[in-house]
Amino acid sequence: LMADNHPDRVVQMGAPREFEDAAHAKAASITAAYAQIRTERGLLIRPD
Repeated sequence: LMADNHPDRVVQMGAPREFEDAAHAKAASITAAYAQIRTERGLLIRPD
């Protein structure tokens, strides 16, 4: 998921600014969901 929605990839594809902003929001959502899954499963989360 992250590879398809990474903001750098969207920019590299030449998408408009609105798409870049949406990609940032989507990437943040994916990252938050992954952190929640790891927390609920008791897996170690590296600090950012």
